[in-house]
Amino acid sequence: MLKNEVAKGCNPYVPFDFGNLSKSVEPSIGTDEPFLVYTVPYAARQYYGFPNKSKDVHPNATKQWFEVWKAADGQSVIKKVKEGVEQWFKT
Repeated sequence: MLKNEVAKGCNPYVPFDFGNLSKSVEPSIGTDEPFLVYTVPYAARQYYGFPNKSKDVHPNATKQWFEVWKAADGQSVIKKVKEGVEQWFKT
């Protein structure tokens, strides 16, 4: 549940040309790994390098999109997921 929310939250910051990069995170959602994996071969180069991103589709596109998202909205998503888990255990 948390990884789904993080992936959704990060999406506006992920560089977008044809959508291959943002869509490549989906295979890692169903795993037990404690992190998201963007599976396209150029994901690391986009995350750690290439500071100039096209802003045509995602105006907030940037490198290190997880860190940017976490600073902007991470705590509210963690709170939302925590509340959702607490509700799930109450039922």
